[in-house]
Amino acid sequence: HPNVYIASTPKSFLDKVEAEFTKTKFFKANGGIGIIPPPPPLPPGAPKVKMGEASNIPPPPPPPSNMGTIKNKYKYSYVLYVNGETIYLEGKKVSLSNFAKAMDTHTKDWPASAYKFYGVSAKRENVSEDFIKKLNTAYQKTKLAKKSSIKEPYILAPAALNLSVPPSPPPPGPEKPLDHVIAMAKRNATFHYENEKITSDKAINLLKENSDLNIQTRLNDPKPPMVYISKKGITVEDHK
Repeated sequence: HPNVYIASTPKSFLDKVEAEFTKTKFFKANGGIGIIPPPPPLPPGAPKVKMGEASNIPPPPPPPSNMGTIKNKYKYSYVLYVNGETIYLEGKKVSLSNFAKAMDTHTKDWPASAYKFYGVSAKRENVSEDFIKKLNTAYQKTKLAKKSSIKEPYILAPAALNLSVPPSPPPPGPEKPLDHVIAMAKRNATFHYENEKITSDKAINLLKENSDLNIQTRLNDPKPPMVYISKKGITVEDHK
């Protein structure tokens, strides 16, 4: 039983996929079960729609808005949710033709500084690439797109850019002196204290007793690093 995920795919294309699948050995060996699952049954009382007719079934409601969360973090922001071809801006349904005007209305009281730093909460579900292009075209007409410090001319990134990946973690803080000395000892570094050569154990003990000692490390790849430790400032002369 294959698992199949379908999103925003025309029936005409699904029919072509099904036709190609019927030519495979898997189709014949699996008792003639198709690869495209049948549509889920409509709930009781739901109106039936024939192929080719416009559906009057309303789209699913937008998910719970995180408007409060984004507003707490940013003084100026917007919340966007797109489901299929239905757009919700700040929790309100907006047509594609009226999107630019609605966005300009939302940002009309923003000061100039807000266009340089603002919060965004954008989510999309079952949105075709064609509709993303149309929405981005509408967005490019807005005051926000023209004045924003963000150079990318889109409000929903094309699938090729895949901007939905989690953000990179923040860079680690500065390495602690003792941790640095231990790391250098594992790399067989040579250690000097007040210009006298010492063992790695001695260097580690010095840092345990006084973490405010000055340290300078020279990486001499492929040779082992050289670590200089001193109570005062360190001056190391180059010998070429």
